[in-house]
Amino acid sequence: MKKTVKTLALLFVSSLVMMSCGGVDSDIEEACELKCSYEKAAAEGTSYEDWKKDNADAVDALDEKYG
Repeated sequence: MKKTVKTLALLFVSSLVMMSCGGVDSDIEEACELKCSYEKAAAEGTSYEDWKKDNADAVDALDEKYG
């Protein structure tokens, strides 16, 4: 019984660690990079639609996560 409880506790703790890796912090960095990229493109005269086509994967991933 003790072995089962220890195993379940270990699985729980390891799942918490795995869920916390690469979460919001990496998304914040990606969003900031996208914002800077858009500002540079806008300064060069690139339209939003063209910029969004070039960065569609990253924009869609963040939209899916955070709406």
